[in-house]
Amino acid sequence: MTTLIIVIVLIATLGSIFWVLPSPHERKRMRFRQAAISQGMSVQFVKSEIPLVLTDKVASQDYCIGYRLTFHDSKPLPSIRFFRSVKEPVCWQQDSRGSQHIVEEEVLLTLLNTFPQDVRAVMVGGPCITAIWQERGEESDVADIKRQLVLLADQLMVVR
Repeated sequence: MTTLIIVIVLIATLGSIFWVLPSPHERKRMRFRQAAISQGMSVQFVKSEIPLVLTDKVASQDYCIGYRLTFHDSKPLPSIRFFRSVKEPVCWQQDSRGSQHIVEEEVLLTLLNTFPQDVRAVMVGGPCITAIWQERGEESDVADIKRQLVLLADQLMVVR
């Protein structure tokens, strides 16, 4: 009887310990976020405001993970949001000052389409540019996102 009680207590204790440990998916997301921070980006919850027409229920959550790059020594960027359509991943919609239209400028569209497929939106404004990423893919995608954010910021500064 004593052995049975000891076994039950051990199982309950080990179960609690294993329940607290992060899952493999959570570990992968932590690696993504650590890689972004080591590259000078910040990772934070941001309000996505992705139009429901362009997304599915999963991606239209109120708050998503944003990989943000801040430019401290440059002019403020124009306030623009780009959203990727779930149905047509190569189709991006631009929302600027309340007006929405499909991105047709070839250079801009090429830049946006080189983001990883699970980047749902890119928000630009002030000194920051943020990619809403669903954190699927590989660790190398973090460097790709940073590179594309820098290129997009450069393009938007030229257009301005």
